Amino acid sequence: MSKRLLIVEDDASVAKQLQWALADDYDVSTASTVSEALDALRDERPHVVTLDMSLTARAGESEEGLEILRAIRDVSPDSKVVMVTASEHADHAVRAIQLGAFDYYTKPIELEEFKVVLERAMNVQEIESKAADVPEELAGIERFQSMIGSCGRMKQVFAEIRRVAVTDVGVLIAGEGGTGKKLVAHAIHQLSTRRSRPLLIVMCGRERAAAEVLGLETADPEGPRRVFSGALERAAGGTVILDEIDRLSSEGQRGLLAWIESGLATRVGGDEPYRADARVIATTKFDLEQLAGAGDFLEALYYRLGVVRIDLPPLRARGGDVVLLASDLLARSAREQGRKTGGFTQAALRALAGHRWPGNIPELQNRVRRAVVMSRGRTIGAADLGLDDVLDERPETLGEARHALERSMVADALRKSAGNVTRAAEAIGVSRPTMYDLIKKYEIDVAEFKAD
Repeated sequence: MSKRLLIVEDDASVAKQLQWALADDYDVSTASTVSEALDALRDERPHVVTLDMSLTARAGESEEGLEILRAIRDVSPDSKVVMVTASEHADHAVRAIQLGAFDYYTKPIELEEFKVVLERAMNVQEIESKAADVPEELAGIERFQSMIGSCGRMKQVFAEIRRVAVTDVGVLIAGEGGTGKKLVAHAIHQLSTRRSRPLLIVMCGRERAAAEVLGLETADPEGPRRVFSGALERAAGGTVILDEIDRLSSEGQRGLLAWIESGLATRVGGDEPYRADARVIATTKFDLEQLAGAGDFLEALYYRLGVVRIDLPPLRARGGDVVLLASDLLARSAREQGRKTGGFTQAALRALAGHRWPGNIPELQNRVRRAVVMSRGRTIGAADLGLDDVLDERPETLGEARHALERSMVADALRKSAGNVTRAAEAIGVSRPTMYDLIKKYEIDVAEFKAD
């Protein structure tokens, strides 16, 4: 899916420069007036909108100027709006965030920093769109915020989220890659009293992650020091998700701990502390306690972050959730591709249940979506998923061997004849009625072998 970005900027040269600079990362469109912006929103449904504050300022003072933001939110409520402001309009930008803007950026634009702001907005928009894609009701599945599940462990996770969301304590979410840690963090924010405030995500593996969290001050030999706000400051009463907290630098860890203990943060390169109000939710795929014990993570920070810890189970430990999640993904993928599907074959269901899923949910999504696109039949078989039927093992008795060979020959004949039962029967030397008896005996879905 392309990432759609709308730049609302009345300075044609600035708009063109940004469009050129961001074209490799986004599908960029521009608008120079309010009416152009609203038309683009209706036609393109951008994931993120950057709105020049000077445009809103000329529309009127204070509340009048913010009517443009309200109009954008009405036309495309799912779009994340980043206000671009000059320093004299900074208080206006803060008011814009209170009215639903995702974030603001103070001019002049430094491209690499601006890209980080846009990427955060895109990440949050993607998380929220995944939540909206989940059907309201799925038989046998408990729907909770942006997640679905029916196994006991996931129901326990849902209960833990409900309990911790109404508090303001720090939360550490642990689990293998692809288990849904950011979705859990998003659910906590959505159920908290901070849900109307910004939700910001910082990827802690980035080289400048410490500055993204705490802020940055830089010295300019030919001018005044430049100050850049970090996520703790910009959250303004909202929530900051620190993704892969174990990768945060020592400098970032020390600064974060100082803020947690005192409520005062100090920007990287600066010496003037500032007060920041934010809730921190951290994620990790490692045993942070073990890392702290080995000296690879600040122990005091671990205990401060992990006041409440939520452990997400890997997909292989979620039992019947695998098949339920796969069925939901199949239905959605079929709709997206305009394909009709008869569901999974019995062999596919056995393969789904028996696979170890080292890539967890992203691997499941990838296999199902690819199967919908590549499958020639109306149903999805184990081979379409790139999985082996778990029953395709060496038989232990002669009877099992005979049955396995017989079933294999029937299936192979159907495959070669593209599901034509008469031709398949002729190929293995049996009558048509006998072929139907064998198909029924081995629960073979003929539609699996038919071409669309």
